[in-house]
Amino acid sequence: MVGQTPDLDKLIGECEFSYALSGGPGGQHANKVETKVELRFNIIKSGFLSEEQKRLLIQKAGQYGIDGGNSILIKSSGFRSKGQNRKEVIRKFEQWLKNALKQPKKRILTQIPESVKEKRIKSKRRNSALKQGRGNLKAKLSIK
Repeated sequence: MVGQTPDLDKLIGECEFSYALSGGPGGQHANKVETKVELRFNIIKSGFLSEEQKRLLIQKAGQYGIDGGNSILIKSSGFRSKGQNRKEVIRKFEQWLKNALKQPKKRILTQIPESVKEKRIKSKRRNSALKQGRGNLKAKLSIK
């Protein structure tokens, strides 16, 4: 990860939670109770992230996207209770944070083996010969 891993509890303290009517499971209960949870995290205003981490998080917002205020919005409405949806939103936030701050592995350059090169060239010659055999038959006969 870039620099030190930020403390998740401190970052969650910077998040804003809002609740709304959920379209998820729950029947009539879902129409009366605000069980949908939305987590909004402003990346730029965070005091616990370095500038490099902020830049990486903005680049890798992914499916959650970034609004005009440089905030990501994560939603959950899959459960009947507000508590379970809140835990799910926090889990999604933690997973996104870990994935976004993970350093990609550097690719180790390798050479193409000679056998693979030879196989490719043989295949090209075979295709070339096949295509040379095609063409206008009358033109070939009149040349003789």
